Amino acid sequence: VCRLQPVCQHLSGGQLYHDETDKRRRDRETELDGAPQQPDAQRGLAMTIANEDLINAAKEARANAYNVYSNYRVGAAIVDDRGHLHVGCNVENAAYPLGSCAEAGAIAAMVQQGGKRIVKIAVVGGFEAVGPCTPCGGCRQRIHEFADGNTVILAIDDSNEWQEFSISDLLPASFHLY
Repeated sequence: VCRLQPVCQHLSGGQLYHDETDKRRRDRETELDGAPQQPDAQRGLAMTIANEDLINAAKEARANAYNVYSNYRVGAAIVDDRGHLHVGCNVENAAYPLGSCAEAGAIAAMVQQGGKRIVKIAVVGGFEAVGPCTPCGGCRQRIHEFADGNTVILAIDDSNEWQEFSISDLLPASFHLY
């Protein structure tokens, strides 16, 4: 049983899709049955998720981190512009530069599944216990690529409290080509 089942059901308007393949298969079956297909927004997909649920999804992803070198686990969970949930965890490598951050994994999953914009992202990190962990500089730039002025970034700062940041809070003089 998926531990994210309540989150999956919330984001899908009550229908449980564990992955996009299952959802596309059900959509295709409905289409073949002659029922008209509606855009996700018209199906009632939630465009937002409670902060606590998003944080819990990031904690679940964090549990799967491959962190054999640093022992520092990070999980990230994103809600995209279609209301879909995407998660990622850090994956280390003996050749340190080849490791990947949790935020990068969640963003890659979002893009692969058709998401265009980050509505909200939660980042959870720490050694044994969850502790202060804001996105690294590279991930701030990655988030910026898919964020806008309304994107919410949830992370624990040095006060050891959950905070809501905007991308301009975390990356005030960002690099951009536009």
